[in-house]
Amino acid sequence: YYSNAGSGWTNGVIVKTGAGTVLAGVNEATNFPLTVQGGTWKLGRSGATDLRNALLLEGGTIACAAGCTNAFRLAELAAGTSNAVRLDEGAELSFAAFTPGEGSCLSVVTAQVSERLRIGTGASLSSAQLRVIRLDGARVCQDDAGYLHPKAPGTLILIR
Repeated sequence: YYSNAGSGWTNGVIVKTGAGTVLAGVNEATNFPLTVQGGTWKLGRSGATDLRNALLLEGGTIACAAGCTNAFRLAELAAGTSNAVRLDEGAELSFAAFTPGEGSCLSVVTAQVSERLRIGTGASLSSAQLRVIRLDGARVCQDDAGYLHPKAPGTLILIR
């Protein structure tokens, strides 16, 4: 639930639907669940929000503007089908956890190599979770700090 002491509004769920982009530039902690069903929810600056509940992508995109870092330290990223995370140059997003839905696919698109997506604080994603994530079209692996990286093609050797 979202709370705004200035207006007295203390209750709500935010759902972004339809095409277009919402640019979030508020620098405050929020307790509302955010669902992006269409279009883009773009974080315009570092610390634009600190979600305390799940971010659910249901056909929408969460984006982070160039050079900004946003940590959803307590939030879980949940994904349905056809979802995207877009990171502009130098951007970084962090989530506490990731829960893929049935038939989900999470596409992470970066501007350059310097953009990073972090889930958890260690190598916490299962192979099933990693299978539904693509980073610039490539399968991913997770390092010991929780950051996702393109999975290098390997060589299969069969010894009998």
